[in-house]
Amino acid sequence: MAPNTEISIRALVITLKSPVVSLSSAKIFIKTGISISSINYIYVKAIKQGFDPNVQPLVIKDKWV
Repeated sequence: MAPNTEISIRALVITLKSPVVSLSSAKIFIKTGISISSINYIYVKAIKQGFDPNVQPLVIKDKWV
């Protein structure tokens, strides 16, 4: 489940899914082994907590992850 995933892995998921890299959840699953539902949960939660995927340079704060 996403809440038990290490912060570094959650940050990786957010980075890979962001428009900067723009990988699909399916491709992120292949690279990380994290379920697609968890990937989507991590990304949506980060956005709800303040992550803006359209800001460049990309900024990911611990409190968003």
